[in-house]
Amino acid sequence: MCEVMDVWCYSDNDWTPILFRLNGLFIEEDQAKVNRNDFIRMDKDIDGPIYEFLYLNGSIKGGKITGSWASPPVSPTNTALLWPETLNYFFQCIVV
Repeated sequence: MCEVMDVWCYSDNDWTPILFRLNGLFIEEDQAKVNRNDFIRMDKDIDGPIYEFLYLNGSIKGGKITGSWASPPVSPTNTALLWPETLNYFFQCIVV
């Protein structure tokens, strides 16, 4: 189980890669033993930061939302490929 700390998006060319910065609250622990509605984690028990990329089929063109904004179906080829300009944007987000 992770806590979402930040979300950054970069819309371009009909798709939007997204970067999540997460804190790992319960990593490799039995989820059945975790009360998701009432728990406390000490700072020393939080694993992070953890970064996750994904992308959505959609973008913004001329100030208008285009596309379905749905994630692609599960596939070994649907990873977020980041060109230099997009990767540079995300690097700047991380180091801030």
